[in-house]
Amino acid sequence: MRRVLLAVALAAGFLSAAIVPGSASAERWGITAINISPQIASDNDRYVSFQRRNGMPVVLDTWRGTFKVLRGAWHCHPRDIGGGRVLMICPHSRPAEDNSGFYARTGSVLGGKTIPLARSREISDAYEIGRYWVPVQLRRELRFAFLNWRTGALRKYRARHWYAFGAMDLDHPNLGRADIQTFTPDVAGSPLPWYATVSVCRGRDVVITDWRGELRLWSDRDHSVLLGAGHLFYDVCQWHQSIRIGTNWVTWSRGRALYAYNFRTGERFNRRYKLGSHITPIRDGVVIARRLERYGKFYKAYRIRVIRL
Repeated sequence: MRRVLLAVALAAGFLSAAIVPGSASAERWGITAINISPQIASDNDRYVSFQRRNGMPVVLDTWRGTFKVLRGAWHCHPRDIGGGRVLMICPHSRPAEDNSGFYARTGSVLGGKTIPLARSREISDAYEIGRYWVPVQLRRELRFAFLNWRTGALRKYRARHWYAFGAMDLDHPNLGRADIQTFTPDVAGSPLPWYATVSVCRGRDVVITDWRGELRLWSDRDHSVLLGAGHLFYDVCQWHQSIRIGTNWVTWSRGRALYAYNFRTGERFNRRYKLGSHITPIRDGVVIARRLERYGKFYKAYRIRVIRL
């Protein structure tokens, strides 16, 4: 516990200088956080969100170096940021006949008052968020749907359409198609055998494949760059996996190693930290949550670092 208190004291001294854009001090550790899981809540461009040691979730603007508190969300865990909104999973209650016990809130990246997620009694989990829509799992039907967090409207779809999570624009009021690359990478240079399974992760500018032990980034169907060892994700990438595609950087983790690759410039980043650390891209670098130690059953401490690359 003494080490946790020391980390908080250091944070108070370093906070104003730890994330100033373009400064030498931007590489210093000094922002404390708790219970980041499974990944850092981020929009992969500018904002990240996490709980501070007092249990209050905050949003860090990595461009301005400022924090905004998400009010009314004590001990709620930030899971995702999209469309200027933060999705938070909160301590659950015991399920009842007419209540799943699931509890979540949403808030603005500008901070301020948060609101409960609509129709929480009917759902058992929520994954991502956009300006209008949140992919959710329905409790009674054991199926997935899109929830309009503004109106409470639900749009259901069949289980085989799981790929729709990555293909739908959660910022569009009518749940339009996402702006992602749709080309099929020529991973083998010839027709694939019928039993081949090529895992694919699609972004706005690039496609990532995981096949035959290789993780590759494709700018078009014929040109790729080897990122590293494969077996990182299966079928398609999901919100809970480490791989993230930003506006310039793609990031992922493997064991103790955290990786980043800038697909605009070819620059690479590779460092090792304690097992359980996390990484996410921002427009001009990466954000790392370095795992410290576990204190008690429900408390895991981290230090956050913004690294300009």
